[in-house]
Amino acid sequence: MENFVPSLKIADILLTKTLDNLTGQINKNLTSNQVVVLLYLYEHLNKVNKQVDIEKNLKISHSTTRGIIKRLIKLGFVKTKPIPTDRRQIQVVLSTGGLKLLEENKQKFENIINTTLTKATKGLSSEDIQTLQRINQQIINNLQ
Repeated sequence: MENFVPSLKIADILLTKTLDNLTGQINKNLTSNQVVVLLYLYEHLNKVNKQVDIEKNLKISHSTTRGIIKRLIKLGFVKTKPIPTDRRQIQVVLSTGGLKLLEENKQKFENIINTTLTKATKGLSSEDIQTLQRINQQIINNLQ
């Protein structure tokens, strides 16, 4: 089998770079990974979100997640607070600033994602895109 790991990594880097450049047009201090975490928290507003939940659901390492959360706290978009039922645990919540950012820009962030996906899949048929999604999911499943 031909080694295609380098091309997968290049695609990942180019997708991230494209998303970061477009995200920077909304807020120059935000990266696409930070936006993914913010959108996750926004979509789970009525849930207690611990750092480990973010790690598990977004498949991000502990240290990367911790760094993202620290930077989002510094930017004023999230805060941490103890979980009332277990004060040893902390939850990650959107701050007022984070909520405002998402309420004002959620559609823009979604458009950035859609624009990037459209650019990345240019020249592919609908069937090719479905196959790509299926194969991508199978790779994820195999490596979990």
